Amino acid sequence: YEIESYTNNIDVGSASVIIKGINGYDGEVTKQFNIIPRSITQCSFTNIVDKVYAGRATSQDLVVTDAGRRLEAGRDYTLAYADNANPGIATIEISGINNYGGARTIRYLINVSNMTAVRAQGYGDYVELRWSAVPGAQGYAVYDLNNKLIGKTAALTYRHSGLDALTEYGYKVRPYIVSNRTTYYGGFSSSLRATTKIARPVVSLKAGKKKMRVSWKRIKGVSGYEIYRSTKKSKGYQKIRTAGRVSITSYTNKKLASKTKYYYRVRAYKVVNGRKIYSSYSSPKSAKAK
Repeated sequence: YEIESYTNNIDVGSASVIIKGINGYDGEVTKQFNIIPRSITQCSFTNIVDKVYAGRATSQDLVVTDAGRRLEAGRDYTLAYADNANPGIATIEISGINNYGGARTIRYLINVSNMTAVRAQGYGDYVELRWSAVPGAQGYAVYDLNNKLIGKTAALTYRHSGLDALTEYGYKVRPYIVSNRTTYYGGFSSSLRATTKIARPVVSLKAGKKKMRVSWKRIKGVSGYEIYRSTKKSKGYQKIRTAGRVSITSYTNKKLASKTKYYYRVRAYKVVNGRKIYSSYSSPKSAKAK
């Protein structure tokens, strides 16, 4: 026999073939057969790249090929995007149409934008970091220069407190978002450094019989404290004691005149290269000796 002809045998649907007898066989017969859609999952998908959040929906320049032949969107397949506007995991569903059937889901990442410029300023016992908002970020992670996480915040500032006086600290910051219990990070800021100052002491007094207990909060990283006294609020202060260890946080001033009002103020110091560097004086505190 021989195949005489085919009909409708290119696209999906019902096709037919005419078979004719030869060499002792005569007559012909027509047979019907179905052409079913080819699964889109057997095709190749290329040109999928991760995106960076830009405040609008993302898309892909997807290339779909079948045995080297490039397919056409709208003729061979359709595209449907989901979760493709904000940082996180976006999806494309490619559904076969006409001569193709089935569906293939492809995922890609929408990254958080890189970190904006960060500024750092050192104060008494803390460093304050500031930056501008990163589009789409839910928060910001602050690290030291050894990539150790210091803390996270949703604000545009971060205060790293409890630091040693006159000490340099280094930082870098990156934005992040949390999607489906997974955290996605943007790029780090440039590294930056800031040096703390010496915090101003906070002083309290407790009066006793012809004596006064002067107390202050410990300041990390200093070498000691100097205590000053006067009988006037704004002048006449004289140093009455040097507390030469950071662990000393009080001094009892004895042999005072009864019923007399005394003013006290304290300043901290740190010895650097043999030279004392001082904090500002504390606010004056006063009380009457009993």
